[in-house]
Amino acid sequence: MFLITPEYMYPYLNFVRENRRLFRLMYQKSRTLGTEKMYGHLFEKIFSPILDKFGVSNDQQSYIMTFYLKGLIGLIDQWVNDDCRMPNELLMEVIDKCIIKP
Repeated sequence: MFLITPEYMYPYLNFVRENRRLFRLMYQKSRTLGTEKMYGHLFEKIFSPILDKFGVSNDQQSYIMTFYLKGLIGLIDQWVNDDCRMPNELLMEVIDKCIIKP
């Protein structure tokens, strides 16, 4: 289950870079905008079935997804606060270093 790859991340990073002011506002106002509810829906409909296929127990799934979502969003928030100065490729290297792969 490797959805955090350059293939998937570069379009996202490009979108965030081009819309960094909007991302910053959304991150700051996440509770008001219902972002947590959206993540919950994504988890239930997309990520949970994937984790099931990989044999991850139900009691561990929410912890794993929280780790990835909050860690990744926090990293991207820091990048945005730094005005996206780091090139996407270098940021992807940082993300890769944070993710344990078998």
